Amino acid sequence: MKNLLEPKESLLSIKYEPDGGMVNENPPRFTWIPEGDTDEGISYFLEISQDPDFRDAERFTDISWNFFTPDHGFAPGTYYWRYGLTGETGVSRTRGVIIPEDAAVTPLPGRDCRYKDCFAGHPRLWLNEKQLLDFKERLKENPGYCGFDEFYEKSIQLYEHSEFVKEPLPYPENKRVVHLWRKNYTDCQEAMSYIRSLAVGGRLMDRPDYIEKAKAALLELADWDVEGPTSRDYNDECSFRAAYGLAFGYDWLYEELTDGERKKIRQVLFARTKQVADHIIVQSRIHNSLYDSHAVRSLSSVLTPCCIVLLGEEPEAREWLDYTLEYFSALYTPWGGADGGWAEGPMYWGSAMAFVTEAMNTIRSYLGIDFYKRPFFQATGDFMLYCNPVDTRRASFCDQSNLGKYPGHKQACNMRQLAGVTGKPQYQWYYEQVYKREPEIDPDFFNTGWWDFYFDDMVYRHDYGQVVWKEEPEPELVKWFRDIGWVAVNKAPRDFDNHIFFLTKSSPYGCVSHSHGDQNSILLHAYGEPLIIK
Repeated sequence: MKNLLEPKESLLSIKYEPDGGMVNENPPRFTWIPEGDTDEGISYFLEISQDPDFRDAERFTDISWNFFTPDHGFAPGTYYWRYGLTGETGVSRTRGVIIPEDAAVTPLPGRDCRYKDCFAGHPRLWLNEKQLLDFKERLKENPGYCGFDEFYEKSIQLYEHSEFVKEPLPYPENKRVVHLWRKNYTDCQEAMSYIRSLAVGGRLMDRPDYIEKAKAALLELADWDVEGPTSRDYNDECSFRAAYGLAFGYDWLYEELTDGERKKIRQVLFARTKQVADHIIVQSRIHNSLYDSHAVRSLSSVLTPCCIVLLGEEPEAREWLDYTLEYFSALYTPWGGADGGWAEGPMYWGSAMAFVTEAMNTIRSYLGIDFYKRPFFQATGDFMLYCNPVDTRRASFCDQSNLGKYPGHKQACNMRQLAGVTGKPQYQWYYEQVYKREPEIDPDFFNTGWWDFYFDDMVYRHDYGQVVWKEEPEPELVKWFRDIGWVAVNKAPRDFDNHIFFLTKSSPYGCVSHSHGDQNSILLHAYGEPLIIK
């Protein structure tokens, strides 16, 4: 049997893995460089066996992409694997993998059964119809159930008497201007928050006036030019927010829309989703070139909610959702590994985790697939705990992480979310300390709207139990994040007056994306003050 001519790896490309080493997940995640410059019309098979000659090999067929997670675990031991192209006799060279007994068991359901138990009606994002009715009953008994009263006061009433935002205008002469770039996407943020707040309030409170305002806004959003200033290629931040707003509105107001209105909104939502999917899968090809930060993020912010809402209504939505789920299972995250590190630094960890945990929650509630069991998600709270301690500022590498601010509310809420899924009380402690220092949300927080803290708080309190902080031994003195090449030293991290924090890096990520090329540099924060900074 002839061998495939396997493309060479590069610094920025996907790798042939596993390649002889021990894995921390069972089944292993198999990855290889795709054949050719296009993925169209190509599929793969993969064989795995404990025999290097592949006698009695298990064979997986019709694999659409160059990454694959089997649908079941394997007995601990040494295995061999190879892949090939469907319809051809050539195979790759044989590679080994060792599966230890303590590997996390995290298979991914196959495509043939992945959606068999999914709810076919609407809504699908956050609550289904049964859960929505249950929430309404509980609200009748307790208007403050899950913090709904604060969401009502701080978010719903904010839009009760306000007008919907106008469609953003093009840049002058179509030349990007930074302040207009931000204004346009914050306007889109306002649009999606307007629709979500009033739709949720209308459905949960049986308020026809809220529903009508949300519906009118949704139809107006659907009239915005899909190829104009809010398109993916013109301002991707705008497109992400417009797509999410359409998806949430279509999902939660589905029963209030006529057939014609549903068709109109669905067509626009599909077009916006397709723009993003084409960029991720066809243009950027993040399954080969891994480090397009916005493309990876839009798997969470766009493809997950939009494809779940369109599932069963637009055939391509299932293909894009399969890609998304398989990426989350096999390749996420390109910025770190099992140690939980994030090479782009704490600020970008904050935004990335906010987007991806929202996607993980949606996938878990709608599909029953729990990606939180993966080692990265079990450990990534450690990155903030050790590398961005709650009492430090100007003490980090990477973009925006050294601008003089302490860890903020969004990082804190991410830590509470991770406390809820891991049960680790030290993450809850981090959350509580941030809010103890800054009880009020910063009114100038630049992502207000996408992350409505009051909506997020209500969702968390409904979906997860509160983890109670209890006194524990001090965290490790030295923490090495091997995945990203950062080392943190923390002495007395809970005694803020005497806390000494030292950070250094020698990272394989170099200056990719939001990482800086500051290899072997050091930072020092002690006794409440930044002493050695960037």
